[in-house]
Order: sequence, then structure tokens, then C-alpha cells
Amino acid sequence: MDEQLNCAPCGFLSLSEDSVIRSVNQTLCELLDLSSDVIIGQHIHSILPKSGRVFYELYFVPLVQIGKRVEELYISLEAKNGKEIPVLINANKRVHNNQNVIDCIVVPIKIRDEYENVLLNTKRN
Repeated sequence: MDEQLNCAPCGFLSLSEDSVIRSVNQTLCELLDLSSDVIIGQHIHSILPKSGRVFYELYFVPLVQIGKRVEELYISLEAKNGKEIPVLINANKRVHNNQNVIDCIVVPIKIRDEYENVLLNTKRN
């Protein structure tokens, strides 16, 4: 993987058409506290909490199959310690070596969630 992509300030992963993780960058590995050896070859469900798995199948899969793109999908990933990490995912389906590949950018939004919670609490008060 290109060094710039591997160290980008966001997570990156490529999926096969059947949602098996084909590649992952170091940023995402650090976010999940997992090595690429553990992640690559696993189904995407391995890094999603149960609720995220359902959401992935109901929203992500149809969007990428029909429109070939997913923009700003809010979902959570599950780190090695079981902690849920809220993220936004943008994805794009393309053909590479005669196979469909789904490239995904993963942006953690934990701080944004905290800001939104503060705003909601302020409005309630």
C-alpha cells in the first residue's frame, strides 16, 4: 500500500464484492487496535458490532450495489477491546483486475458526537 494512504489521517479499507476485507491501512489498524494480519481476509462483520452488522446489510450493501457509492454513512466499528467507535464511511465500487472492489474511507467522529451531545443537552436545559 502506498505510504501516504497507509498513514492517511483516516482509515482505509478495500472489500471484495462479498464484503471480505482485502486491504487495510495502518490508521484503521491503530483505531481498532488490530494488526492487518488479523483483519485482512475477514468479513467486514468481524469489525462491526451486532447492530452495525444489521445496518451494514440493510443500508450499505444496497447503496453500493445500486448506486456504486456510499456517502457519509454513520455506523460504528468495534475495536479489539469491544469499544464501539462511531465513524462516517464513504465508499466507491470499482472494477480492478476484472473483479469488483469496494474502497472505503473511514473517518472517526467521536469528538463530533461529543459536541452534538453537548449542544443537545444545552438545548434541553
